[in-house]
Amino acid sequence: MPARKTDSCPPLPRPQCPLAGFPLDYSYKEVRTIAGFLDDDPYTGVAKGMDRSSLPKGAEVNATGVRLANNRLESLDGLADFLERVLDDPLELRWLDLSNNRLTRVDPVLLNYPKLSCLYLQGNKIAKLSDIEALAAAPALSKITAQGNPCQQKKDYRLRVAAALPRLRSLDVIAVTKEDRARADAYAHVRAERLRRENM
Repeated sequence: MPARKTDSCPPLPRPQCPLAGFPLDYSYKEVRTIAGFLDDDPYTGVAKGMDRSSLPKGAEVNATGVRLANNRLESLDGLADFLERVLDDPLELRWLDLSNNRLTRVDPVLLNYPKLSCLYLQGNKIAKLSDIEALAAAPALSKITAQGNPCQQKKDYRLRVAAALPRLRSLDVIAVTKEDRARADAYAHVRAERLRRENM
């Protein structure tokens, strides 16, 4: 019997993570702009230009994760420059913690990091669910948190996010199950059909 077709994207092979040191932790610094993080060393981790003696033997890059949580950020202006200055290879960024700031939107700059697989956005002020849905263009994104944002109160929040991000494996620290995926695929199909009819 032939396998039933679904609208789900096939899983991408997970890129091998290079040997790296601890994530760079810039949380709880009460910083208002991304540039402000450059005024101080991270609490943990080895930023580019720092003494590398504490990195694991054979480390290929200094870090693949950055924590900017619990600050006062209202935008991600300057993020690309900041990552260039603190990471050996910003394109190896795998996870980014932006939780508990004052962000009102999801900046497209996040789409410049093709290996970004884990993104923490909870506890911000993101109102438009379409901002979260736009992360569908992030090819490796499999885990995201967005609870505690105004957009979480939107109708069908979990369905819409899962439908928009077909490779998502975890939303708000809750696994996206096969049943969730089936419901999300059905929701996406019905929504696309409704939009098609409206545009006829």
